[in-house]
Amino acid sequence: MPNLCRDPSLRLTEPGRTLLHPLTAQSLDSGTWRWLATGVPVHRRADVVRAARRCAEQWLQFAGEPELRGGTPGPGRAG
Repeated sequence: MPNLCRDPSLRLTEPGRTLLHPLTAQSLDSGTWRWLATGVPVHRRADVVRAARRCAEQWLQFAGEPELRGGTPGPGRAG
C-alpha cells in the first residue's frame, strides 16, 4: 500500500486520489478489524455484516474490470 500512496500517477489525479482513499481506509490489520467489530452494537450486527458484504462484492467487481486486467476501456472511458 505505501508504494501506491507514493505513486504520483495516482496521487496527482482525481480518480487516483479517489481510489486511494478507500484503499487506505480498508488496509487495516486484523487486530484493528477485530477492535472495530467490538464497537458494533448487537442490534446493528446484521446491518454491518450486510454492508461489509456489499462492499466486498463491489471491490471484487472492481478488481474484475477489464481496464485493471489490461483490457479495452469500457464505453465512455478514455483509453
